[in-house]
Amino acid sequence: MSSLLLSPSDLLDQISTGFYRRGVDYQRSGRVLSSATQHRGWSAIVTGRVSGSGDHVYTVYVQLERDAHDFVSVDGDCSCPVGYNCKHVVAVLLEEAQKRDAGTAVGPGEGGAASPDNTLLETWAS
Repeated sequence: MSSLLLSPSDLLDQISTGFYRRGVDYQRSGRVLSSATQHRGWSAIVTGRVSGSGDHVYTVYVQLERDAHDFVSVDGDCSCPVGYNCKHVVAVLLEEAQKRDAGTAVGPGEGGAASPDNTLLETWAS
């Protein structure tokens, strides 16, 4: 299985700085209700649910795909009004990275901790 290395600067190339910063805040404040990753060779599907403002809970679906030049594209859909590559997408990606770093990331159909080659984010906000 291939690695999907995605640094914060790679993410910022595809998601606005404002959405990135708010996504970091959302993840750190525990607003990600659930997240999971399913690896598919050169790509991965990341899903999650995030508590938004008010009583809103948003559903996130992200496809990460590595091309022949090792560029990892982020294609994130969200049920929020923004809809695409928003703060909720960032929060879910960071949650999965933190779970991976803690050795607790388990995607659908996986029975244990993620192996090192299942990397979503090489590093995440410090």
